[in-house]
Amino acid sequence: MEVEAAAAAAFINVAIENMIKVSKELSPIFGLHKNAAKLSGNLETVQNVLKDIEMQTIPIGGAVKHWLKELGTKVLVADNSVDELKYHLLKETYSFKLPTNQAKVLTYFSSNEKGALIINEINDGLESFKNEANKIGLGKVPTLSQTDSLSADGVLVGRDEDMLKLAELLITSTSEGRVFSVLAIQGKAGVGRTMFARKLFNHESIKAQFGELRIWVDVGIAFEPIDLLKKILATFTCDQVESRDDILKRLQQAIKGKACLLVLDSVCVEDVPRWNEFVNWIKEVTSMKGNIIIITTKNRKVADMVSPVHIHPLNVLSGDECWSIIKSIAFGNSDVPSGFETTGRKIAPICGGCPSAANLVGGMLCGKSQERWELIAGLKDEWECMLDIYGLRLENLSQSSMKTCFAYCSIFPYDFKIVKEELIELWMAEGFLQPNEGDDMESTGEMLLNELVQNLMLQAERDENGNVESFVMHHSMHDLASYILLGSRNGEDGLLPVRYMMIRQESSPIQKQVAKHLRTLFLEGEISDKMLVDYTSLRNLRLARAKEVDW
Repeated sequence: MEVEAAAAAAFINVAIENMIKVSKELSPIFGLHKNAAKLSGNLETVQNVLKDIEMQTIPIGGAVKHWLKELGTKVLVADNSVDELKYHLLKETYSFKLPTNQAKVLTYFSSNEKGALIINEINDGLESFKNEANKIGLGKVPTLSQTDSLSADGVLVGRDEDMLKLAELLITSTSEGRVFSVLAIQGKAGVGRTMFARKLFNHESIKAQFGELRIWVDVGIAFEPIDLLKKILATFTCDQVESRDDILKRLQQAIKGKACLLVLDSVCVEDVPRWNEFVNWIKEVTSMKGNIIIITTKNRKVADMVSPVHIHPLNVLSGDECWSIIKSIAFGNSDVPSGFETTGRKIAPICGGCPSAANLVGGMLCGKSQERWELIAGLKDEWECMLDIYGLRLENLSQSSMKTCFAYCSIFPYDFKIVKEELIELWMAEGFLQPNEGDDMESTGEMLLNELVQNLMLQAERDENGNVESFVMHHSMHDLASYILLGSRNGEDGLLPVRYMMIRQESSPIQKQVAKHLRTLFLEGEISDKMLVDYTSLRNLRLARAKEVDW
């Protein structure tokens, strides 16, 4: 379990989210429905693996890090290719007059065949990474059933009694004459909702009741009924089905009049009409009584929205329970060495009663010296801030987006005044902000900034009227953000190529291999003619000494 692996997975996930969105936008225009649908499916499959890495619920070894490094490089190149296709569409729409050399590049994307070629190349690469993931033990990539991918859980203690009660409740509900009974598992960020739901999902009595008709769906930040139906169908078949009626027909054939268990993990959007629409569609699939839907959410309003037969609140763990998790992860079945337990019990309260944080701490302390343990125990404030990175959940943004936006701020120097509007525009250009329907990017960016301020990751600077005009990031947070951004310490090569950089006048020239991956470049020194010719992936460019640039 390594921080750099989780950070790399987060950055890759953000790039994948952008690719999924763009491919869906372009598929009807370029006539790439089948290709784009396959691409979205492959990307979402890889995301399932990345989520386990990001949440640090599986062991991270050298093979996994190598897989991440290779995947990250390929995904960044693919993301650029998909963006090229979108740029070509904008060029055709607005009839931009481009220099001859750029026009030649865009001519490459002028036909549907070329667009299909790009998508197919990306798909072939993703198939290779899916196969490699299986070989190195990253969990089985789901084909006919997603249940196989749910075996890699963290350590969970203090929930046995709750687990038994809920399993009995679910079994009882199947015989009460309802077509669907809904259970909501609700608790704050980091309290282990997903972990608890997975244990319940794999409980022996639940397996005996529902067998293979146990379906797990990661909902994410959006709640589109048609997308949820597609994800449910994907647990039974790899075939791409687009229309609602066809999806419902295929689901009817798959279920065949049997009762099923459906888990909707991480429902975060309170939207009663969409929820009712989804439930009505599901009821068209089966009239069989005894079906169960479990949702996990941090939002009590969302829990109330689904009209559950029971809302189960997950409470925080005690310090002793957190220590039990830490020592289990750090030492396995071995005895705790003399002196470590006293220090470990001092560290346990830092977890704030959150099992996900305890799993994280245990993994990071595994194999470390007693001196290292004592150092962590003495740096509670800074350590708590680091744990917030993994425990914090934003209302309308994924954890991946939050991490990337926070880490991005480290390209500014210590105590640099970061202007609010400029920062949001930079995030927008990078594709970090994915607003929900009805929201715009600016408001999404402001919501995210508010969360970062509330969680002490950024400090707001206000004008004389009390309005926030800029932000600063102090030393401890800057160090943490830099580590997440680079994925390594002490200037060593990280898992992903460096993509964001500030170049000062005295800096050495950037090598072509580095330049081609840069997406943000702040240049304080003089700029020479044709200096930027190697920077083919730039989204943001800021020049301290502006001049006409020869590309």
